[in-house]
Amino acid sequence: MDLGLNGQVRNLKDGRVEIIAAGSLESLERFVSFIKSGPRRSRVDTLSVKEVAAGAHFDGFSILEDGERPWFD
Repeated sequence: MDLGLNGQVRNLKDGRVEIIAAGSLESLERFVSFIKSGPRRSRVDTLSVKEVAAGAHFDGFSILEDGERPWFD
């Protein structure tokens, strides 16, 4: 699935997955819809979406090493 999004994803120590994504509103809405059901063989218990002001520039989408603290609370 190529939605033309930029951002980062990482696993948190408590088992949650945290994603920062930037792109068009339509692409972000499609991405959230996909995330709600999760990829095959995954389980999504809850989904929280926050709109934040753009503060960083991302070039593509990258997977980061595990993080201890969430980017946003």
